Amino acid sequence: MLLRLSSLICGCLFLTVGCQPSVPPLAGSDGSNDELKVSDSGSEDESADSADDWKPEFARMESELELSEAESNALQTAFEAREADVSAWMAQKGVRLRALESKMKSAARSKDLGGVRKAIAEAKPLREELRSVINEAQEAITTALTEANQTAWKAVLLRDRLLELMEPLQLSDEQEQLIHAEARNVVQSSVAEVNPEAAGFVKLEKAVESSILTPAQRVDYEPIKKKNALRLFK
Repeated sequence: MLLRLSSLICGCLFLTVGCQPSVPPLAGSDGSNDELKVSDSGSEDESADSADDWKPEFARMESELELSEAESNALQTAFEAREADVSAWMAQKGVRLRALESKMKSAARSKDLGGVRKAIAEAKPLREELRSVINEAQEAITTALTEANQTAWKAVLLRDRLLELMEPLQLSDEQEQLIHAEARNVVQSSVAEVNPEAAGFVKLEKAVESSILTPAQRVDYEPIKKKNALRLFK
């Protein structure tokens, strides 16, 4: 059984040098009292029951990074090992986790707060165990990359985060290239920060607003920022 990892591992890899790979959060696990806000849309995006392949993720890294043949082979091996490790875990414990996810949704539909809380409590150890399996597998992917490519990949992901937000601005190809170049600079300058990822995003956003966007684009970006107030923490 294959497991779709895109929703489990940040959608793309920040490895251990960026955002940590994560299992989709349990409802109410952020300390809020919103246990009833369990996804009930029927979407499988956050379910451990989704299936996908690691190859598109690997292919994208190959296209974005300058990998040697040895590095590419090591990276592929690490991806295959991650898939095998997570699939093995799911084969053993995935049925139980899916059942608890189903209980959460059912209880949420019934507005059964007690039922949601019980399912969350029972699922939490399984989620943490799965997260541990993924984190260990990510270490192997990190070490398959050279230090230079780890930095380059972080810049790609940082660039993509901002480009996604700025998509309505209809950036030119030249602007996107400038943003990528600036992303490389801010990744390197943010290494010593307490939270390099957040610091890098702040620096990149400010630099792009001040020197890459047109005056009209800066105006159009203001409501986007207000609508995405938590963008630094994604």
